[in-house]
Amino acid sequence: MSVIMKRRCAVRVTSPFVADLADYLDLTVGHASEQFSALLHRRAVAPGERQVAFTPVETLLCLAASFLINHRHYGGSTVHRAPEPSPPRSGMRRIISPWEYRHLRAFAGVCIGAGIVTAGLGAFILSEVSGAWAIFGAFLLAVSVANFWFASWELSIARSEPART
Repeated sequence: MSVIMKRRCAVRVTSPFVADLADYLDLTVGHASEQFSALLHRRAVAPGERQVAFTPVETLLCLAASFLINHRHYGGSTVHRAPEPSPPRSGMRRIISPWEYRHLRAFAGVCIGAGIVTAGLGAFILSEVSGAWAIFGAFLLAVSVANFWFASWELSIARSEPART
């Protein structure tokens, strides 16, 4: 029995439709961007044709999607009923990343905290120094105003969204 097991392990199964473990472990940013670009430009499979092999980036994207959507409720013929990981956005709301969009109040709090710190630092620099450092202090005050504005914008979006159930 152990001879059979050793023999099975020694034989390496190669298939054009299965990626090797080394393809995942040796994946570089360049290879990943090439694979993602090829994925975006892939044409639909015609009836009767075989599908091309899955790339490591493609399988990793599927794994990441499985963490966002409960696959036990959706699969096969019901996958079209799965909710989007974040609600659809329009207009200027598209510049907010999907993860940040799902946590708007938390990011607004971070922006407010950063605004307080930069405003305090800018006011301190303006009160204590002059010359080129005063320009830096004014720049920090401008950054704090931008942080406060962005936080108020995110909070207004969060207030306008319907409650999530």
